[in-house]
Amino acid sequence: MPPQVKQGTVIFRHWDTTAGMNEIARRFSNLDELFALCLQRDQSLLVERIIIDGKDEANRARTVILTFQSVTIANSAES
Repeated sequence: MPPQVKQGTVIFRHWDTTAGMNEIARRFSNLDELFALCLQRDQSLLVERIIIDGKDEANRARTVILTFQSVTIANSAES
């Protein structure tokens, strides 16, 4: 059996003037949903990490975590 993605979570960093830096989690179940989450228009949410849950070729549960260390924010006048 080929490896298979089951679901995943995008973790966003969000600055709140009251609570400070916190994380917000959003679930996805396919690549289109992941893509949409990563392209969301809320500029206060920055992708921190993506957690992908699935099964390997031996049908064992596996998790892949992608982390981000930097971000570029485009000048809104250029968008």
